[in-house]
Amino acid sequence: DAEMFGKWDLWIVNTDGSDEKKVVEDAAWGTWRPNGQEIVFARGPKVFKKNLSSGEETEVFDAEAFFEKKNVYCQQPEISPNGELLAITIRGTKRETGILNIAKKQWHSTGGGCQITWFPDNKAVLRMNEGAGNGGTEVLKITVDGEGEPTVRVKGLRVPKELRFMDIPGRRSHEYFPKLGPDGKWMVWCATQHGHEHDMVDYEVYIWDLNTDKKDVIRLTFHSGNDRWPDIYTGEIAKAPADQEESDEETDEEEADSKESGDED
Repeated sequence: DAEMFGKWDLWIVNTDGSDEKKVVEDAAWGTWRPNGQEIVFARGPKVFKKNLSSGEETEVFDAEAFFEKKNVYCQQPEISPNGELLAITIRGTKRETGILNIAKKQWHSTGGGCQITWFPDNKAVLRMNEGAGNGGTEVLKITVDGEGEPTVRVKGLRVPKELRFMDIPGRRSHEYFPKLGPDGKWMVWCATQHGHEHDMVDYEVYIWDLNTDKKDVIRLTFHSGNDRWPDIYTGEIAKAPADQEESDEETDEEEADSKESGDED
């Protein structure tokens, strides 16, 4: 629904469900910055950063202008913890994932797929790979250098073996929605046995300790509901590089939430 951004607003709410309030209109795919005071989001072809204290919005990226194509849309934008690189899924008339060096305005493709997300050390991203894997998808880990360029390139449908990060054994292995904890030790994601539709089929939530064998994943949910977009908070923050521009302040006790425009009940 990246092209239908006018249907969505961004809301924040305390973890106990209280103090719900709308913070951005006509936008989706909101994520927090490490300082807990800013959010990053997409609005059609553009990516913005908003300071919740001042209300100021800053444009980070315009996909249509950058790629010189019409009807290009941004999904799931996520700025690296050090604030220097933007990982994003591109849809519309151009379809790929990639990393933008924000200061230098340089684009580094990470191939196809979707749902690209950062490791907390700024040195790698996860992304979904479609059309491969045990259940038709798999999670890739792509290491990048300080400029955001992948150290191993993905060309076409060929994926180097060393990039394959997680592919659940067994029948329930159609995987999506990977997310790393802030300490970089855990990954949560979802998988289903039948179907693909993200908002309809029976996805279940899994968790994995990255220091254990890939077969030692733990299934967390066991019901027929539609589980998706999990996140994890462990109370620990991975050590940031010395040049990290944003401090590891305690995050605000709120989480970003997309909600359809006008639905304020």
